[in-house]
Amino acid sequence: MTALQISPLHVEPSAARGMALMTLSMMLFVSVDSMARSMTQDYPVLMIVWARFFIHLMLMGVFVVPRHQHILRPKNRRVIYLRALIVFATTALAVAAFQLMPVADFHAMGLIAPMVVTALCAPLLGERVGRRAWGCIAVACAGAALVVKPGVTSLGLGTLFAVGSIITFAFSAILTRVAHRHDEALTVLFHSGLVCGTLSCLVLPFVWVSPDLGGWLMILAIGGVSSLAQYCSVTAFSYGPASMIMPFNYTGLLWATLAGVLFFGEYPDSLTVLGAMIIAGSALYLYLREGR
Repeated sequence: MTALQISPLHVEPSAARGMALMTLSMMLFVSVDSMARSMTQDYPVLMIVWARFFIHLMLMGVFVVPRHQHILRPKNRRVIYLRALIVFATTALAVAAFQLMPVADFHAMGLIAPMVVTALCAPLLGERVGRRAWGCIAVACAGAALVVKPGVTSLGLGTLFAVGSIITFAFSAILTRVAHRHDEALTVLFHSGLVCGTLSCLVLPFVWVSPDLGGWLMILAIGGVSSLAQYCSVTAFSYGPASMIMPFNYTGLLWATLAGVLFFGEYPDSLTVLGAMIIAGSALYLYLREGR
């Protein structure tokens, strides 16, 4: 009797590189979130938002604009600038949420964001959302309820900020799709940094707290690492099909859980883990089903 021969799963080197880049980007995003949360103990939320966008704008101005000067002239300014304002609100709400809730819980709730985007596509973009999609959205909402645990724990400001960031993120994602009809990703990223960086500079004098050396290093790290994370995320999709790359977005929950345990002593309970698995499973099913 011959042994059963099992062929190993073959993954193209380029696709494997894309998977690695997406995994790296999620680790970097969680690192930024963790640094932002630690800074909220000593610095105002809007000052942290300034660090995120101003450094990003400076890096793009130095390394990107000289090689791609056409991004200075967007074709759809209204959509791009409206998206930038919403991104500013999303970031501020997210940083405020980090201050009041565990990092892993925030990222578990954040898994429902793609489902919110799907739900908004019907009324805002006129796209057809099928019964399976609505079913996945309903299941994901049930998973989110397990994470939030209404009735078991009171819904604090942290949860409300997190929900607000998810909703505003969904609107920004919709506007991103509209903007990409006329402008490339670099154009959208640059003008988001321009608008958000300018807006944060305007409010900075009212919230400024003089940083010490450690604070300055953290400010530079937040801006630099978040820019690198965005670059890795965008670049990942150039190495393989989205259906292979996108699932690695969910490694963010693993990194968030590890960060919570290692840096903040936060251990997710069983309901949070179960809820996150339900949300991730629903989102993956929807993505793979609709991506056929």
